[in-house]
Amino acid sequence: MSLFKTGGLKAGTSPGATPSARRTTSLVMAATAALSVIAGGALAVASPLASSAQAASAAAATPSGYELTMKDSDSRQWMIAPDGTQTKTNSALAAGTNPSVANIANGGFVTAFADSNRGLWQGDPFSAAPVTTAIGGFSLPANSSPAVDGDNNNGAFKMVFAANGKMNLVVGSGPNSVPDVIDDPAAPNTSPDITRVGAFGFWEAAWVDANRNVVYIGPDRIVHTVTDFKVQPGTNASIASSGDGFMIAAQADDSRLWLMAGSGLGNVVATKTGSAMNTGTSPSIANSQTGGYQVAFVASDGTLWVTGTQGGVVKSGHIPDGSPEIASSPVDHSWKVAFIGAGSNHLVTFDSASRTVDTGLTMAPHSTPGIAFVTPVVPPPPPTTPPTTPPATQQHSSYTIENCNHVAHSATGNQGLNIFVWVKDLAGGTFNKVSTLSGVPTDHPCGFGSTPARFTFNPIQGHSYVIQVTLDNALGQTACNTNSPTSCLQFVDSFVGNAGSAPRTQRIDV
Repeated sequence: MSLFKTGGLKAGTSPGATPSARRTTSLVMAATAALSVIAGGALAVASPLASSAQAASAAAATPSGYELTMKDSDSRQWMIAPDGTQTKTNSALAAGTNPSVANIANGGFVTAFADSNRGLWQGDPFSAAPVTTAIGGFSLPANSSPAVDGDNNNGAFKMVFAANGKMNLVVGSGPNSVPDVIDDPAAPNTSPDITRVGAFGFWEAAWVDANRNVVYIGPDRIVHTVTDFKVQPGTNASIASSGDGFMIAAQADDSRLWLMAGSGLGNVVATKTGSAMNTGTSPSIANSQTGGYQVAFVASDGTLWVTGTQGGVVKSGHIPDGSPEIASSPVDHSWKVAFIGAGSNHLVTFDSASRTVDTGLTMAPHSTPGIAFVTPVVPPPPPTTPPTTPPATQQHSSYTIENCNHVAHSATGNQGLNIFVWVKDLAGGTFNKVSTLSGVPTDHPCGFGSTPARFTFNPIQGHSYVIQVTLDNALGQTACNTNSPTSCLQFVDSFVGNAGSAPRTQRIDV
């Protein structure tokens, strides 16, 4: 799942509140816990958070690394930061589900989960204390969880989940998000997965259908079916970006691991590997930063194995009590696997340097954690702070904005999200909204057959301008507003009009 494998083929959480209401999650802070480093390192100690203000301060100091989420023995969601800080939330997970976590821009992350009533929720990425939002009033089937993946370039993220006998894809933007409904139900007791394909900037989703075939959907909006094998009942397919395309992993009904390589459009090439898996477990696949992939799975002997294009098979010797999740780092090309340890039920990680860390946190039996690599957090400025304008050193004869978003279709309008273009002449003018660009009506990113909405601004010779794009009429928003997640500043630039200079085109993909 994901460009950098944002863990969680499954998910679950939230309180038993009415799914349509917003709430702020109250935190139950964990006592300071020691992380016993079993191999390759010194003892590390996690620092508890004491308040929302301290939480914000801690977030600002969070280093790059792996963010973890899990369900404990009381069905509560925990978040474990890259520095080891452990936070117990007030979110209650549905039985048979697990939380999912994804990296997004600016060091943020977002979670997706099913609450105790199987309602769909998302975790807000940039709040000092975790804020969750009910999405659309959906009811997920039993033992099925949503998956989420993000874009570490622009902060967008997308969820996939089963509901009402169909598959649904939705851009996470609040309680009024409208899903793109795919009339292809999932197999019972399974969960879908989703990835952002980095080279082209589109999403691919995969799941196991009612006939136990692996199916996937991408920018062509066609459900493709892999008919080479049947998936073992109750197990999930996992998908991740791989080079310029994607890779899917699944366990067949003969317990063999299968890999399916795709390029974004058309059919995949399915390959049966020689690896035998433990019955009833699902593999997890992550993008390798060298252009390939890494797969974590429980082998037929019950131990954790990792294999892929980075060379060889790593046999960890660990015995998980459930399916593992793997994520990879764009910084140092490392990977890390999170899993529940057999016997202790502790959340344990194992990485590419053969280091094992037992967090000491007790997970729900047979559950699966989520894991994602996040970059350093840079908290956004307050909404009243104007955006920083780059110096007007660029010179352009014209400036074109293209709306390349491929947001989920609405049921009636079949149209993506609008963007608004604003221009200010620094010779004394104010910002004026010069264009409203409708969302692309085909769910294709630019370059895949769609014709994006365009606006071209022709400057006055020698005048300096600031041009910016927002997702609604709230000019000058510097970050997603908690109460109005679509109030986002997407782009800001400055330039000088010069008829002798080259034109500029800026594509906006939200």
